[in-house]
Amino acid sequence: MRVEEREAWQQTRAKGQMRFVLTNGVAWALPMLLIMLYINQPFAGGWLSKAVLVHLLIWPLAGLLFAWGLWHLTERKYQKAKMHEQVQDKEKQE
Repeated sequence: MRVEEREAWQQTRAKGQMRFVLTNGVAWALPMLLIMLYINQPFAGGWLSKAVLVHLLIWPLAGLLFAWGLWHLTERKYQKAKMHEQVQDKEKQE
């Protein structure tokens, strides 16, 4: 993780995991929902058809899960980079 990425992640993580998951989850889920609704054309049975309701349930949940996973992957990279930096600083002191 580069220094710029680490600094950007520090700012993001200061805002909190919940905010990250909600904003990034919605930012991913909304376009996916619209694309899948267009591709699958579930409105043939009306706005309250089972297919529409399934899409309205699945994509927001998938977006939250996607963002939650992204948070944890990025946090792991951040912690690894931070530990590597601490080791380098310690070696410089010796």
